[in-house]
Amino acid sequence: MEEVALRLQTFANAHPNALAFRLGGDEFVIHFSHASDIKKMSRLAEQVLENLTIWDANYQLSTSIGIAMYPGDYAITLKTLLKNADYALNLAKASGKNTYKFFEL
Repeated sequence: MEEVALRLQTFANAHPNALAFRLGGDEFVIHFSHASDIKKMSRLAEQVLENLTIWDANYQLSTSIGIAMYPGDYAITLKTLLKNADYALNLAKASGKNTYKFFEL
């Protein structure tokens, strides 16, 4: 998990207005405060998948990403936002490895 955390932190540091943190276990969050476009978020998700690709015979890693977007003027609690992202994450896990899905409002 340390390698994953390091890679995600490095990724977030390379993007303005991004913040990465670990929720617990093997779940992490990256918050992009100015990514309001689905195409842009898709590109960022693809970059995260690329950054987490680790090829090692002794270590296998697959990544599933759940994305919850919201407009800046939309009132939403952190609890609801995380619940929405978790729902999208479960969709991604169900559709295969190394993919992402969006929660749609």
